[in-house]
Amino acid sequence: MKQLIVFALVFLSFSFAADCTCNSCTECSSDLVGGACTNVKVAVDLYPDQGVSCISAYGSGQRTLDCQGHSVNAGNSGTAISVDFADGLHISNCKAKGGFSGVSITNSPGISLLGVDASGTSYGLYASNSTNAAVSGGSFSGGEYAIILFNSGYSTVSSASADSATKSGVFVHYSPSVTLSGITATGSGNGVEISNSDSCTLSGISASGNDIGVLVGDSTSGHFSGLRLFSNADKGMQLTRAYDMTFDSLNASGNSRGGVYSIFSSRDTFNSPVVCGNGLFDIYDEMAESSWNDATCRNSSPDGLCAHACSAQQQGSNGSCISSCAAGKKTCSGNRVETCGDFNNDSCNEWNVTETCTKTGESCVNGSCTFVSASCSDECERGAAECSGSLISRCADSNGDGCAEWGQFMGCPTGQSCSNGRCTSGCSDECTMGDERCMGGLVQECVSANSGCNEWGEPKECANGTCAGGKCPSTQPAPPACKKEGETIPVIPNPPECCAGLSLIKPRQQNIIGISGICTSKCGNGKCDNETESEYNCPGDCQTRPECPQYMPPAPGWCANGTVVPQEADANGCPRPPNCEPRAPQGQEPGGETDPFTAFFGAIGRWFLCLLGSCG
Repeated sequence: MKQLIVFALVFLSFSFAADCTCNSCTECSSDLVGGACTNVKVAVDLYPDQGVSCISAYGSGQRTLDCQGHSVNAGNSGTAISVDFADGLHISNCKAKGGFSGVSITNSPGISLLGVDASGTSYGLYASNSTNAAVSGGSFSGGEYAIILFNSGYSTVSSASADSATKSGVFVHYSPSVTLSGITATGSGNGVEISNSDSCTLSGISASGNDIGVLVGDSTSGHFSGLRLFSNADKGMQLTRAYDMTFDSLNASGNSRGGVYSIFSSRDTFNSPVVCGNGLFDIYDEMAESSWNDATCRNSSPDGLCAHACSAQQQGSNGSCISSCAAGKKTCSGNRVETCGDFNNDSCNEWNVTETCTKTGESCVNGSCTFVSASCSDECERGAAECSGSLISRCADSNGDGCAEWGQFMGCPTGQSCSNGRCTSGCSDECTMGDERCMGGLVQECVSANSGCNEWGEPKECANGTCAGGKCPSTQPAPPACKKEGETIPVIPNPPECCAGLSLIKPRQQNIIGISGICTSKCGNGKCDNETESEYNCPGDCQTRPECPQYMPPAPGWCANGTVVPQEADANGCPRPPNCEPRAPQGQEPGGETDPFTAFFGAIGRWFLCLLGSCG
């Protein structure tokens, strides 16, 4: 019985500890980072009590931070909510204010934000190296960028507003397959900017009052639909090095300078665009290699792109206005419901806020205030579509719970098939056979589908959970690059080799740890290279020789009665002084013996001299 009571107390204490309430920046950070708290709820408005930043969620993955509508403030150069190495953290109902960034997400895949606002910051929402982020609702404004996604592909931003940024309201950079839907971008340098990011999907974007409504550069294969680009100071849309893009239901009208401006771009397809009432031009296509199907416009370059002429009202010739939407339509701008209608009695339709979702747990979804449960998460990327034969399914919040899921597969119209996520009368290749691409930690291979065209196949999981450069890293290390002249070979498994023409010599000194030698072609050339060679590893070039003694030159005539005999060098190679060997007397052998011939005639000479009286 006692054991049962103890177990119950432990269980109850754990259960209560899972939900925590915090009252300060430090307390909230501690609850997120350590302990048993899985759901951290902010009870009061927070101000930094240490330094300039407030909540730090370092390493706090798979947890929930619910600000319950309270504000989280940062100092001038700090961050209101900082998320780093925290996979799967869910943040909701927060108002991040002040500081360098409102919400900063780095190295944290799978982060979700629901109903988060950020204002008065240099960066409202900053996500870096954080794939599969999901942002729903919320209002981001001010600073250089309201929302920036850098190297954070496969992320979604929906039903949010991004306003009043000096550079871009939404900036997607080096982030492929990002989905933006239901976004309002006003009063910024660029409303939405897509840069170096392929296969992005934009739908239901409203961009007005910016310098440029939508700017796309150095990107391919995007799908944009339902873009409303009105009253921008320069252009509605600019494309620079944008290829193989598809635009459905584009309306770029009433912009001060131009509607759609395309330079260095080709193979883009525009289906039924309406581009009317712009200042200098409606459509400018520099390369003239894109398709303008059923376009409605007034003037274009090159001529002939306009299949239909703009109406008088679309041209703005009545001096009143240009309708920016269809009457009765509803959309979301952050947590606000906007309805399309003629609210200022000027005979044209415009968007106007008709309701604000203010109740706890309530968010604007699909043009209406909906109670959103934090217990669910998106099952797919909003706005995405997939094919199964002639059937098509789309990813959306079809049940109103605030989370996206795949809808039922529906048949395409008679005579059409599903290709590349769309019903078409034919099909087109999505990719090149054998190509591969990454989807987070998954890899997709281009295969031949039943439609007869190439499509991306079923994503497969990489063995180590990561995918890079379209490939799962091999379990075997890649062959290392060879080492160049003067570079060392480390002591590791499967070490690199010296490049061609180089040999591996020992390190310059004995007992060097960590390297097995040096790659060089200089050992043996007779010159000691001090950077790579020494007497230890290349004695032939760097042999240390002792200093040879210097000898005084011999005095003049020191060997006048002898013979100078040179001497061989000593053991160290130093020269030795010559010897002076005495000459043998005339008639005497060098060994001191007299030869018989000389002795005979010498005796006769001495006898003759003796006869003359000179005997000695």
